[in-house]
Amino acid sequence: MLAAWNQGAGEQLWEIQLGTRWPSWGVWSDEVVLGFPDGQLVGIDASTCESWSITVAGGIDDLAVTEVGSYITRSGLELAGFSGDGRGSWRHRTADTIFEYITDNAGVSVFINQAGDLIGLDSSGGGTVFSWDNTAGRDVHVAAGESFLYRTAAGQLTARPIGGGGQLWNVATEDLDGLWAVPGTLLAHDGETLTAYEPATGDVRWTVPFDGEIAGPMVLDHNELHIAARHGALTHDLWHLELATGSTVARGRAPDGTEWFVETDDALMLEVADDGAVRGITMLQRPRFEIETGANRVSRFTQVELAGRAVIVTLTFSAERF
Repeated sequence: MLAAWNQGAGEQLWEIQLGTRWPSWGVWSDEVVLGFPDGQLVGIDASTCESWSITVAGGIDDLAVTEVGSYITRSGLELAGFSGDGRGSWRHRTADTIFEYITDNAGVSVFINQAGDLIGLDSSGGGTVFSWDNTAGRDVHVAAGESFLYRTAAGQLTARPIGGGGQLWNVATEDLDGLWAVPGTLLAHDGETLTAYEPATGDVRWTVPFDGEIAGPMVLDHNELHIAARHGALTHDLWHLELATGSTVARGRAPDGTEWFVETDDALMLEVADDGAVRGITMLQRPRFEIETGANRVSRFTQVELAGRAVIVTLTFSAERF
């Protein structure tokens, strides 16, 4: 089931029973986009449930909703780009293994394959802008910033411009567990420390000890960095750091025993309680809204997203996929 609730009043706006179909999906602005294996690409207005639909030849194995409001589908080794109203704009057939979408920036859509190779395609025409082969080895991590792409493998962290061009800088690192770009800063975690780099030069800005496995995206809000660190299956600490210095502003405990999702753009945690209530909580754990969905312990939320003033929820039930 796909359903929407109004954040302010809390009433359910609409629901759609999807049966046994399992779509890829995403949200941009106030639109929900679904990509079904049979090739049906559907856009749904989150407030009104008005929709459009087209059929993508070859089916849809995966769907990405880009930062600029366009959609990219994958079928086998073929990628296809669509504008916000579903009009097709380009197709590109890859010569290698499955690609995962990374970012759309500076007019370039960036993908990575299973070998860690990066490819940049023209966002409007699908032509190849650059290819960045991975020769460093396994355990590849990639981050995309405002102007640059960053990749780490085999103890080397390298930056290149998103719009194409050669190596900007390269520094030696410990083997990294994760790499993240937030506005104005590149962050790397090696399991014991968190390091902030200058994006344009690779110079180290600060390094701080950081205990725990980083669990999910980092959120930047009012120049404070909010990070969830996992300790076991259900226990998460929340770290709040000053971005400029790495100093600790606060540290607390995330909600235990419930599901919760980080809404990066809105700097919110969406907590799903055992009784099915969805609560919007700031990173400093101040309540923003609460919605009673009526879901029970038999059902499970697979994803919760904000779309405009609506909350979009998918539910997975024990007896069926949707």
